Amino acid sequence: MIPLSPRQDAVATAPGSVLVTACPGSGKTRVLTHRVLRALRESDRATDRVLAVTFTVKAAEEIRTRVRSSGVDANRLVVGTIHSFVRQWVLRPFAGYIPRLRRGFQFADEKYADLVLEAAKRNQNLPLYENVVTGLDRHGRLPQQSRAAMAAAHEYRARLEAERLVDHDLSLYLAYVLLCDLPETAENLASIFRVICVDEYQDTHDLQYGILGRVVRAGDGAVDLFIVGDPDQAIYASLGGVARTSDEIRTEFELPGLSAMSLEGCYRSTQRLIDYYSEFRSDDADIASMAAHRDEEGAISFRNHTVNRAGLASAVSRIVRAHLEAGRPSDEICILAPRWAIVQELARGLTVELPDVPLNAPGLSPFGARDGGVWYKFTRLVLGQSAPRMYSTRLRWATETVSELEELLGAALPTDLRDPRIFLRVVNSVEIDATEGLEFVRRATAAVLVALGVDLAFHPRMGASRMAYFERAQRRLDGSDGAMPSDVEGMRRLFGRRGGVLVTTCHSVKGLEFETVICVGVLRGYIPNWGTIINADDPRDAPREARRLLHVIASRAKRDLHFIAESGRQTQTGRAYEATRELVAVDFEYDDAQ
Repeated sequence: MIPLSPRQDAVATAPGSVLVTACPGSGKTRVLTHRVLRALRESDRATDRVLAVTFTVKAAEEIRTRVRSSGVDANRLVVGTIHSFVRQWVLRPFAGYIPRLRRGFQFADEKYADLVLEAAKRNQNLPLYENVVTGLDRHGRLPQQSRAAMAAAHEYRARLEAERLVDHDLSLYLAYVLLCDLPETAENLASIFRVICVDEYQDTHDLQYGILGRVVRAGDGAVDLFIVGDPDQAIYASLGGVARTSDEIRTEFELPGLSAMSLEGCYRSTQRLIDYYSEFRSDDADIASMAAHRDEEGAISFRNHTVNRAGLASAVSRIVRAHLEAGRPSDEICILAPRWAIVQELARGLTVELPDVPLNAPGLSPFGARDGGVWYKFTRLVLGQSAPRMYSTRLRWATETVSELEELLGAALPTDLRDPRIFLRVVNSVEIDATEGLEFVRRATAAVLVALGVDLAFHPRMGASRMAYFERAQRRLDGSDGAMPSDVEGMRRLFGRRGGVLVTTCHSVKGLEFETVICVGVLRGYIPNWGTIINADDPRDAPREARRLLHVIASRAKRDLHFIAESGRQTQTGRAYEATRELVAVDFEYDDAQ
């Protein structure tokens, strides 16, 4: 483990329950991991567990990997998203106490749930891109939204209930109701989890606060809470994320002695970059760079409508080449866009402009991680190389796949194949004679299902989601104009590639860092999105969302940052997009772009 600074050590070892506010690059994950390690080492009961709740599966795996590399027994660590926690520790063991689940239930395949919601939108004459919120509050109510969106959400909920399906949002609501109605369940969890760590509290859903609050309160002082985050990185408000104040957290968890601490200093960025992105923070904190390169100038540029959409890939490629020639490794360069459609469009252009530069771009693959769920996980495994250097990565993928299969199939998944290592051996043993990529993946996933003893005829919803997954992949491949590889080996290279310039969405890079960050599509309507602008109850919501996302984007960079608000994009009414106002308002002496 990397040693902590005196301040980090003080936070990690503070007694009792602690709320930690951490600015970008201040070592939040390192401190959280040390807190987990301390709890594991100090536990004196074999039955005690440490719970670490993360916002993403990737963050959970990072913490798990760090704990394992420290030599500490990780078997008593439960780490994952709040959804995985409530499904494993609340809903499955106590389903018999929940009226909705007594007649049997299945956890919804995410892709199938998306198909149900898309059908509901069409029935209500809503465009598929329209945001429809289907999450419930503590009283089981949907949030207020347009009449058509509300009708679509009700239709979606009714369809899932009729099919006895439980999606992510419903799993949180049912878990909260159970913990309220049956206090013994919360007491049981409190006797198991003596320390609960929560990452990214600013993006925590209200129901998540309620669930964890019930457990902590049931411990009557015996459960310590360690909760970390940064309110200025709260970019998931549209998904229900809420950045609670310290007083609100004390009240929710009934922890009057909760200590409020902060991590000071940034070990990532130059001082010039910190001073720049501090323009987007809501506080006036004076953040000092602690990085070895703190005094470097780097490059910070903003091109406002000086680049046309048609020439965007060319402009970005020039910036990339300039930084590569300056000695930046390709995997230390990140290109961002606020929408997947822009990511895909740009990635295809960059393959032409940068044929000799490795790209790590989801937009180059017909298989979408966002719309695949378990089938995308299968795809990674059957296309990925089984070389020794990839074993740890593939084992992580197998673990994720098995976990989702257990949720979707329950008892239908053979017990011996629930071991990720055995499951991975099954995948590696599959041999398919096909040269065309989609056909190979179709047949390979079918072969794995046969080896598992799973007949999709008995799981029609999974069958429907599988069909939709491959149909979407085929459409994406057909519309790529040859930019996407269609052969098996070309697709293998996409999933076996390590490193390269990352091309992805702005929301996908929380927790990551790069020497150089380039962000395109910095336009009002994208940052902030139209939904926030149009539907905001408070006129301050849209500017606040824009500043937070700009803050997250800019704070990923160690040395160089480039914003591009391209021209040539129009709204549905034919109006030209303007640059994000909150970026235009910043008074800064920018560098000339390459």
